[in-house]
Amino acid sequence: MSIPSSYRAIVCLAVLAVLSTTGCTYSGGEMAYMMGFGQSPLIPAEHKFKEGKLLVLVDDVHDQVDWPAARGYLFDEVSQALLRRKAATKIIPQESIDSLRLTLPDFQKRGCREIGELLGADEVLWIEIHDFLATKEFTEADDAALWIVTVKVLNAQETKSPSRVRLWPRSPEGQLVSASLAGSEIQMISNKDTITKELAKKLSVTIARFFSDYREEDE
Repeated sequence: MSIPSSYRAIVCLAVLAVLSTTGCTYSGGEMAYMMGFGQSPLIPAEHKFKEGKLLVLVDDVHDQVDWPAARGYLFDEVSQALLRRKAATKIIPQESIDSLRLTLPDFQKRGCREIGELLGADEVLWIEIHDFLATKEFTEADDAALWIVTVKVLNAQETKSPSRVRLWPRSPEGQLVSASLAGSEIQMISNKDTITKELAKKLSVTIARFFSDYREEDE
């Protein structure tokens, strides 16, 4: 619950008065900023994960990715971004997903919810790749490298009602997220692997925002 600005002003003045008598080295401006003055509004998370296990599943059913390490980079970046923001506390490691992929004969035919259930997840963050372009060879000045995905959150433990499996977003198509690099940015990058990593980092920042409260200046 947000604190009304009038109350914050009273509290801030009271704290400043106390600090002035105790010799605290914080300036009035610094303390006011710490109390919330001068900051942009807090943007609330669109969905907050449960405290249980989260499966981050990067899916490329349309075979858009032509760089073998790309999916692993995106998994790592998204996982780390969620952990840094404390949006998630327990993320199932990629090794567990790879092990199930090798031991389950019909892994590719299983739904994302079922895979999450098999791995003991409470929720699944399903990232489906729709377009991927990462190359040093480009002709356009804008969006010389591009990565487009859709993001959904599924209830891995819901086995009775299909209509209750999808938790977020409301749209059945999912939340579209994209990251791009202009030609001027790519000129300073040495190879395709680095381009892919940069795109993964950009995607992870945008994706993590949906699941944690944040202010614009925090980015």
